[in-house]
Amino acid sequence: MNLRMSVVPLFLMAASCVPKPERNYAPEQVSEIASVQEVMRLLAERADPLFGLREQTNFTQEEFARMAQAAEIIVAAGAHLETFVGQGTFDEGFGTHSKELGQQGGAMLEATESNNPKGAGEALSAVKNTCKDCHSAYR
Repeated sequence: MNLRMSVVPLFLMAASCVPKPERNYAPEQVSEIASVQEVMRLLAERADPLFGLREQTNFTQEEFARMAQAAEIIVAAGAHLETFVGQGTFDEGFGTHSKELGQQGGAMLEATESNNPKGAGEALSAVKNTCKDCHSAYR
């Protein structure tokens, strides 16, 4: 068994540990979500499955379409997460991460709309890194 075959099931198991969001949100509905936890569930559902694509040098039209849909959610989530600053432990640093996330989602959307695989991969990597950094500070 090669390394890729052994790592992929572990990744899928880890991704499945995060509960699904309460419903299927459209980008314009993200601002209605009442908790950071629910926004995180939505981001995990939409973005996490794409992180494995970030090292690819080419994408199919289907992959670009999935990334564009996720990017719209990421942009909306970044903007909405900023509204939680000042609540509980969510300080200005959380707001900075949220703003970065939204900007990176915008870069991902632009890259997918122009079929730019390098830009899409870089944006996916940036989103992944922002998630990791924010989770290190606020989880």
